[in-house]
Amino acid sequence: MEITPLGAIQPFQQVAKIQVRLCRIWKTKDQKDENEVKSIDCVMVDVQGTGIHATMEPKIKSFFMPKLIPGTIYEIQEIVAVRNRKFNIVVSHEAMLEFRRKTKVKAIQYDGPAMPLHFFNFIKYENIAASKDGQLKDVIGYLEGIQQVQRQSCNRNQIEDKMEFILLDDRKNKARVTLWASYARTFDQQTLEAQSHPIIVVFTSVKPTNFRGGIQHLQKKSLEELLLLNPNDNQNNHFICEATIVDIDTKPRWCYKACHTCYKKLDESTGAPVCPQHGIINGLPLPWYKIHCIVQDDVEQTTFILMGRTAEKALNITCYNLFYEQENSNPHVLPTVVSNLIGCQKLFQVRFGKPKLSSSRCDLIVTYIHDDFSQSPIALTLSSQSSLSQTLENTSKSFQTPSTPGTPYIEKKSSTKRKLAFQSGGEENPKTR
Repeated sequence: MEITPLGAIQPFQQVAKIQVRLCRIWKTKDQKDENEVKSIDCVMVDVQGTGIHATMEPKIKSFFMPKLIPGTIYEIQEIVAVRNRKFNIVVSHEAMLEFRRKTKVKAIQYDGPAMPLHFFNFIKYENIAASKDGQLKDVIGYLEGIQQVQRQSCNRNQIEDKMEFILLDDRKNKARVTLWASYARTFDQQTLEAQSHPIIVVFTSVKPTNFRGGIQHLQKKSLEELLLLNPNDNQNNHFICEATIVDIDTKPRWCYKACHTCYKKLDESTGAPVCPQHGIINGLPLPWYKIHCIVQDDVEQTTFILMGRTAEKALNITCYNLFYEQENSNPHVLPTVVSNLIGCQKLFQVRFGKPKLSSSRCDLIVTYIHDDFSQSPIALTLSSQSSLSQTLENTSKSFQTPSTPGTPYIEKKSSTKRKLAFQSGGEENPKTR
């Protein structure tokens, strides 16, 4: 039976036989339920260096999981090719493979041309922000620092555990990788901290996001320079400004009642709350932060408006919880968590609001607050299809990646060169390395 190269596989066909190395395998979990496994997924590579993503349903995993060991070369027969997904693409290939009950898997003693050990699709840090092709990315870098697990707002009215890693590439560019929820809770930091430096880390299948947009491409301005800018000419621009919050204006409310869909302010003049876009609102209105922070630097003073999600991230509590559950229902009286902002020196990322008909000036809206004054890294988020591999030295030998989230595997060798791998549960993304 002839062996089919992975590069020749097309969607909607049954592939008679392939010879591949299993690079890594993981469990993809349901984002809404951490305990529910949606699928078992893996990445395989053939002798031509072509990679492919393969998947199986949890109900048939008992047929295959005991046989599948990362790093092993297999002969696989009667596996089905389907069309690759459109978003969160693990491997750039027209097809992906599905294990079925009749699929046959056999480990073999391979004596042909050298077959690649791994398969990655590394992206340069400078290309992360512009990456919008639907593919998950792999990132490699020196581990510069780890932010301990913290509780932070990630979705509407939801606080989750978050852990961040700062990576450096060979040009000293920075990338920030964020683990959320179970990925943050199950990461084995003790094993990592026991290793000698420098530590080289590989994150696979990460999703580029803008919630921590890198500031290296933004202009840094003083308050005086910001106030001299023409807002109409800078509606699409963001700026970086270092300042201290010296007070909070309580005359405007620190929050307002908003529409759950568009977050616009509700009109309650007629009794029932009405959204200008969606009409009458049924149920409780959504409290939405709008905090008027008086900021100053060495020369000037002005007001920055801290709103919505940005305020939630800065305060680590949703406006809904603060307003309803902690009973801070007077929008003119500052809750303690809000007044604690006074005296904080921060690096603000700001933009101009929409021009006002009644004034020549525009609001300055805070889009992100940086806690430190070093150059902010570009951001990536570990998705539900992500895993983490960590290498302490680049070696040419194979290493295993465990299928259990958060479980480390340390390869035992007589050599002083070692590799360490972690998997955070979820999916992956690659190109030959």
